[in-house]
Amino acid sequence: YDTFSAFGAITNTPKVMRDLETGNSRGFGFVNFDSFEASDAAIEAMSGQFLCNKPITVCYALKKDSKTERHGTAAERLLAAHRPASVGGFSLRPNQYF
Repeated sequence: YDTFSAFGAITNTPKVMRDLETGNSRGFGFVNFDSFEASDAAIEAMSGQFLCNKPITVCYALKKDSKTERHGTAAERLLAAHRPASVGGFSLRPNQYF
């Protein structure tokens, strides 16, 4: 959490994916930032770095029904830029996964 929060506000608790049977890490996880700028900064700075003595790759997550299309597209950025940040204290921005 602390490592990635240096790049911007994190909207949800980071999630490390685990094997259901053993509870061991599956080797990937998700961090949701409140802006594409924070996501881009984290990707640029952290990809290829070492975390817990292991090299990491940081990128936008694949979309659910696609094997090649990732979040962070120009269309998603345009929609997010024209959407209000919050109403009544609740964030309306989509999660930016990577």
